[in-house]
Amino acid sequence: RKVERQRFMGVLPPRLLGTLPKGQKITDELGLTNISGDTLENSSHEPTRILRGIAASRGSATGPARLVRAPDEFEKVSPGDILVCTSTSPTWTPLFASIGGLVSDSGGALSHTAIVAREYSLPAVVGAKQGSSTIRDGQIVTVEGDTGVVILR
Repeated sequence: RKVERQRFMGVLPPRLLGTLPKGQKITDELGLTNISGDTLENSSHEPTRILRGIAASRGSATGPARLVRAPDEFEKVSPGDILVCTSTSPTWTPLFASIGGLVSDSGGALSHTAIVAREYSLPAVVGAKQGSSTIRDGQIVTVEGDTGVVILR
């Protein structure tokens, strides 16, 4: 099971499941950018990069990113860090009391991550898809929980 889990940790889910109605194309009109938390923007004129996700919990926080993939890595997290993960479960809840913000690759407005972040008044962006593969451990990031934007410095 451990080998199979490791293999699946590297799998990115498809953007959509199923097929669109005849004649329909994937455009912003469908609101998919807001739902799926798309894209990483990078302007060649600026060193700042932006990762978009779903606004899960209001507020803004800046701090060092702490990439955590499993509970056995919880000791890496210090107060004020921005937790970057693929998803959370109830086991992760004690971390929410000390972190400054949160970025999750998966989830939506009603996911465990989003709900608990709101309970802790913790700025959070979920559904960022590429967060844990793009953000480096220790990199300074700003989580904009109102807009679903993560600014990578």
